[in-house]
Amino acid sequence: MSFWLCIASDYECMHVALCKEQKIIETLSTDKADSNKQLLFLIAQLLTKHHLVINDLLYIGVNVGPAPYTSLRIAIATANGIAYATSLPLVNIDGLLVLLQQHTSLNPTVALLNAFNYDVFYGIRADTTILTGCEHIDQLLDRLNQLNITTPYIIGNGTTLYYENIIKRFSGAQISQPAVEYANIEWLAKSGWHSWQERQEITDQVFPRYLKNIDYKNSITVK
Repeated sequence: MSFWLCIASDYECMHVALCKEQKIIETLSTDKADSNKQLLFLIAQLLTKHHLVINDLLYIGVNVGPAPYTSLRIAIATANGIAYATSLPLVNIDGLLVLLQQHTSLNPTVALLNAFNYDVFYGIRADTTILTGCEHIDQLLDRLNQLNITTPYIIGNGTTLYYENIIKRFSGAQISQPAVEYANIEWLAKSGWHSWQERQEITDQVFPRYLKNIDYKNSITVK
């Protein structure tokens, strides 16, 4: 059987999707403030409704960030606990890269996600290269100038927070309308299934991918 779970925390809710291959069968969600009380209940409810038990699953895919740290930690700790108890493999799903994958038609594209206190997690796709990092919003806008990215297509919840900063510096910027806040569960599930099929990002323990106090800046070549 090819059933698996996708657990995803975003800036508003905690989502659990029961998937069969890359298709979502059903998703249950709860407010992020209730995720510590509800996440295991949602998982059990989904499995029971569809006549499954945890060992019927192939694996659990987890959005490892960015997201508010408390709800992200709950999602990761829960998945790690289940994996430890059942030996189910886990698959890392990078929410920032998935957000960029949702918007491949326009180049360059910049994804901005709230890192709080005027910082943003960013993903910059220009040609076949993706740069990621975390910086103060004004420093990032300076970086875009240095990279000669003058007319970016900008997505993510950071565009709402820092709209005035962006428009002041980049009058030619294209802001997604309606606003695309973060990667949606359908695209996260597609990414999780692709990683499983390609045998990528599979582990027995997942960790937050984006933390402000860790230097994770990197350059990724898109295949």
